Amino acid sequence: MLYEAFRDTCISVLHDLEDRYGIALDLWDRGDYLELDRIVVPADKRDTGIGSQVMQHIVDYADKTGKDIRLTPDTSFGGTSVARLTRFYKGFGFQKNRDYKHRASMVRYADK
Repeated sequence: MLYEAFRDTCISVLHDLEDRYGIALDLWDRGDYLELDRIVVPADKRDTGIGSQVMQHIVDYADKTGKDIRLTPDTSFGGTSVARLTRFYKGFGFQKNRDYKHRASMVRYADK
């Protein structure tokens, strides 16, 4: 029950950030890990720290719930380069996926 309340609060915060900043966020709870498919900050709001704020909320949620985060940096949603996105995610503890049991190219292990 406590976990569900915490999860609902965190998800609510993330949706509030989507609404407040006009970002698009596709974050999936897959049970034992989170999958981040898309985080899009509008071009006129980039380099303002919004993406970092949202990522920090996601990382905090993942750590508190003991879940790894998986993702694959991609420019399909307006990112300027995969290299830049990779650097951004590395700043939050993501590393190259060396466990080829899943398709994501980067993973951040939960700080348990």
